[in-house]
Amino acid sequence: MVALVNAEVSDLRLREAIAYHLGWSGTGLPSLSAEPARAAGKKFRTLLAALAYETAATASSTVADAAGPVLPFACAVEMLHNFTLIHDDIQDGDRARRGRPSLWTVCGVPQAINVGDCMFALAVSGLDRLSHHEIGPLDRLDLTSRMARCTVRLTIGQAMDLADAAPDTMSTAGYATMIEGKTAALTSYAAYGGGLLGGGRELAEHLGEFGRLLGLAFQVRDDMLGIWGSTEETGKPIGSDLVRRKKTLPVALAFEHADGRDAGWLRAWYSGGTPVDARDIDRIEAILRRHRIRELTQEIARDYQEQALAALADAAARTGLPPTHPPLRALGEMAEFATERIR
Repeated sequence: MVALVNAEVSDLRLREAIAYHLGWSGTGLPSLSAEPARAAGKKFRTLLAALAYETAATASSTVADAAGPVLPFACAVEMLHNFTLIHDDIQDGDRARRGRPSLWTVCGVPQAINVGDCMFALAVSGLDRLSHHEIGPLDRLDLTSRMARCTVRLTIGQAMDLADAAPDTMSTAGYATMIEGKTAALTSYAAYGGGLLGGGRELAEHLGEFGRLLGLAFQVRDDMLGIWGSTEETGKPIGSDLVRRKKTLPVALAFEHADGRDAGWLRAWYSGGTPVDARDIDRIEAILRRHRIRELTQEIARDYQEQALAALADAAARTGLPPTHPPLRALGEMAEFATERIR
């Protein structure tokens, strides 16, 4: 990614802002070897693309080249993901990202928007570099058009997330539709693209389905961490999603399971209009405990995990590779990580 940024971005201030957000440093643009692991993020989608590529390349008897076409594609996926994070932090007013101040708090909202826009353009530029790796025009066109559709789905999901929906309209079904766009669209694209570049369009479709379900499990766990995660691990204040009245899966479940005074109080509080009070947060947490919302949320995450593993097994059956094949085993471990992670 450093090479991509250096080649395409001539303005030093913009490069430094990109470097800061990506966790390469506070200022300047050092080598990747200097990345602090936490500030640089999990690279979850990048790893997904790389493992899907290696799986498909092995199945098609293609030599999996670590410096081959998957590298610019993975860079494109990472740039696209981080473009959405920069804008999401601005839209949600989140002041922390990966244990550090969010980019917009460092360089201001206008410049942060500009950086996000630049990173989207860098994602397109990353795809353009596939032409250097003997990837045919139809496959490049496929990945470019799918990136466009993926981005539209991301923005639709974000629009649903940002919408000031009435509390009575909150539902787990509506939540599932939202995260299909907001999260699963990109994980599906990452897995599909890696599989396609590895040499198998049909296999790529099955890997894309695995990526979709993996993204759903990942997002449900993310919602859990937004309420019950520790500041030391997530880099965000404990209960940050409750403080912001964010309408996540635990909240949607609470609306469906609470009754009597609990239900009435939740509707009133999530309607907004009153300042956030520590006693209110305590009361919400008590309601969540009373109705076993944490346990119910984890059950849904694990259900998505099981569906993802079933999709992976279906994909594996088409490769002729044993389940113990390293890339396949690593993809399975990603599904386990998605629902058990602590940050």
